[in-house]
Amino acid sequence: MKTSIAYYFLIIILFISCSVEKKSITSLAWHNTNARYNGYYLAKEKIREAENTVYEARKDNFNRILQIYTPIDENISNSINSKLEEAIKKASLPIQYHKNSKWVDNCYILIGKARYYKLDFENAIITFKYINTISDDEQDKAEALIWLARCYTITDQMEFAMGVLNHVRKIHLNKNNTELLAFAECEVYQKLDYINPFAKNIEIAAENPTSKRNKSRSNFIAGQTFQQLGDDEKAFYHYKKCLKTHPPYELEFYTKLNMAQVTSFENNDDIKKIKKYFKKLLKDFKNIDYKDKIYYEMAKFELKQKKIKPAIEYLNQSIQASTTNTNQKAFSYLKLGEIYYDLLQEYRKASNYYDSTMMFLSKDESNYTEIDKRTKILKEFVTQLEIIELEDSLQVLANMDSTELIKLIDNNIKKEIAEKKRLEDIKKKKEDAEKKKATDNPDELGNPNDWYFYNPTTLAKGKNEFIKTWGDRKLEDNWRRSSKTDFANATQNEENTTEQTKKDSSSTSIEDLIDQE
Repeated sequence: MKTSIAYYFLIIILFISCSVEKKSITSLAWHNTNARYNGYYLAKEKIREAENTVYEARKDNFNRILQIYTPIDENISNSINSKLEEAIKKASLPIQYHKNSKWVDNCYILIGKARYYKLDFENAIITFKYINTISDDEQDKAEALIWLARCYTITDQMEFAMGVLNHVRKIHLNKNNTELLAFAECEVYQKLDYINPFAKNIEIAAENPTSKRNKSRSNFIAGQTFQQLGDDEKAFYHYKKCLKTHPPYELEFYTKLNMAQVTSFENNDDIKKIKKYFKKLLKDFKNIDYKDKIYYEMAKFELKQKKIKPAIEYLNQSIQASTTNTNQKAFSYLKLGEIYYDLLQEYRKASNYYDSTMMFLSKDESNYTEIDKRTKILKEFVTQLEIIELEDSLQVLANMDSTELIKLIDNNIKKEIAEKKRLEDIKKKKEDAEKKKATDNPDELGNPNDWYFYNPTTLAKGKNEFIKTWGDRKLEDNWRRSSKTDFANATQNEENTTEQTKKDSSSTSIEDLIDQE
């Protein structure tokens, strides 16, 4: 009886606690627990799944400072749409049924995030603004404002984004929001191409990571940033920190590659060690798809020592080694163009390499317009230069007397004939070398006419060797056997055995077959 009374009493307490208007300890505990571990938790998991999908879809360009956040296009958004819809649905339940819960603000944040990833920035902005007006939690308001700034950034409302972030800086933030603010500010400064404030904030993010992935990536980006700023010591420090996190192979590979560029060397032994390291990377089978990038970095290392000729050779090797990474091929062509333009002032070659660059360069590159402009200017410049040179040559010829002109023409004809003969000699020497190789090594065939059975010499040689080993035998079945009788009996026995096996197999039951399987 007492148990029944206690049971009904508990039901009454729970029923009273379910009221969304009550703010008693029991009521708040009830609603907070249900809101957090049902709707909020499930919605958060869906957002996490969506964010992981976005991260895995990224295509990093390691020739540039990596982007803080993975760009979201319509294809990526569509691929995670079902997860986002589910997140909104789950996050709406606590808002509807647990209004007095402290997790309502967090559910609104999840809804805002879902709308952000759905590319519904207008409604995402409304959601994040609403949180700022209803929330009593300073950290929830700060998180919503940071996401509001991200919405402004992605929609190119940079003044609004900076204004919101300036306001958030005045708030005393927890660790999560400190990192979130640093990344949001990095996103703004990266978009505006303000590298110094970007470096300051990426360093803050690298020092206060909330996950291993963020620690690896932020330290790598910090290393790239300080490398670009010429601060090799800081760059090396952050690359080293990145390696300590045991990042994914691709990030580890590029970290080690960049570390070689910022390593200080004082003598030739240090230079030899770095060159040896590059060669070690080339030999590693895992790096077969990265050879173009390795050669590119080797070229940059040579340029750092003012060695132009080996740098050009490595860049050409980078282009030849390129497989699927067409953007890397573009950067190798671009570097060659810059060398011939800035260092050698050979504008014809520079123009050709810039033309090749534009064939492979992605339009998403931040300096695409600038490179395209230089390509067009160079092309026009070379065209005019050739016109001028042609006119100058014609003027020189026009001012020469007939004797000198005939002598010049004869000399040019002789040079052309000599060059033609030189090329023919090279071709003949190459053909003679190939014929000699085919004669010395008959098995190494150069073309179909050199095939073993088309060559009387090799055919006769093979026949003699056969007779020497086997004797003069008829062309018939089982020609290797000296006695055909024993083989015939053995064959008959084998056929009888096979027939018996077939008979035995036919009696095997289905159950036996099942047991055998």
